Amino acid sequence: MKKIVVSCLLALSVSQANELELDVQAFLNVALGSSSVSEEELATHAHDPNQNFSLQGFELDFNARWNEQLRLNFRTNSFLSLEDELESEVEEAFIEWVGLPLGAELKAGRFLPLLGNINHVHVHGWDFVNQTLINTQFLGEEGLLLDGAQLSTKTQLGGSSFGLSLAYGSVVEHDHGHEEEGDDHGHGAENANFNANSGVFSAQLAWDYAYSDAHQYQWLVSGAFGENGYRDDRDSWLLASDIKYSYDSNGYEDGGKKIELLGSWYYREVEWAHEEDDDPFGSSGHIGLGAGINYSWNPAWKASARVDYIEGLSEGYVAAEDEFGVEIDERTRYSLALTRYLNFSNDQAGLIRLQGDVDELASGEQEQSVWLQFGWSWAN
Repeated sequence: MKKIVVSCLLALSVSQANELELDVQAFLNVALGSSSVSEEELATHAHDPNQNFSLQGFELDFNARWNEQLRLNFRTNSFLSLEDELESEVEEAFIEWVGLPLGAELKAGRFLPLLGNINHVHVHGWDFVNQTLINTQFLGEEGLLLDGAQLSTKTQLGGSSFGLSLAYGSVVEHDHGHEEEGDDHGHGAENANFNANSGVFSAQLAWDYAYSDAHQYQWLVSGAFGENGYRDDRDSWLLASDIKYSYDSNGYEDGGKKIELLGSWYYREVEWAHEEDDDPFGSSGHIGLGAGINYSWNPAWKASARVDYIEGLSEGYVAAEDEFGVEIDERTRYSLALTRYLNFSNDQAGLIRLQGDVDELASGEQEQSVWLQFGWSWAN
């Protein structure tokens, strides 16, 4: 995939150099911190901090545009593995056609589809040092990443806009060595998630409403369907609802006080099957809930609070004591973060973020973490 995209970019730049516009961006995020247990045990996203020092990512983003309708995006991420080795991956590599009939846009290649309010957001765009429990435990340690295509359209009607996005593709396989929910006897979230290299269909409906310049509302309804990690091509399907209210004292002008209120509800139905062919199979469901608030009293400062809850699930065939067809641990995380944004020049910016987490695990234990994150960005 990487070689193909690079070759296409070079060929197009030679043949249409007089029309090609190329933007390059770089993002660096590192985190220092400590937890009351192993940092790796509490990390659920591939780029959550998992050691006392974590290079979460050095992202390079290349955007090419020509003929006003055709765009190409190529994004890589380099990070430190648990073995302290520098590794790199292609996060996204897609071609996008915009300005199609009915305001449609078509994206093809490797991409993070529109599903919920956070799946498509990269590390440098997070409001917290780590990803939400809901996104990682319902969609996987990288979120949902596809090799496929996505068709999106948006319609404006008065103060509202309505968007529809449809995507289909093969789930990209990742193996960053993070701990998964569930115990040694059961099948955890890694089985309930969509299976690597299998096809997944996702869809999202979006409603954005501007009550006034200062008050904005958003409601997202998303769904996904595909095979999971159990035998006999069992399926998982997901339904999600995300809401957001935004207040900006200056309306569309910069510099005002800003408040964001966010809420999420996820439901997943898992078709499970025991390892043995002659054993029965069935289906089970569970939910995830999330809520958050972001408050900026000026453009340089943001205070954030978040709570995520994953409902536990222990159902199905019992082969022995504490052994189930599907087992996912209940978990709650409370997070507080304070972010200071820095402007170094017209093309360089940075941030310093202090965050504290409290994780309540299914065992009844409560674990604490504290993180100090540094970010830097550059654009040509």
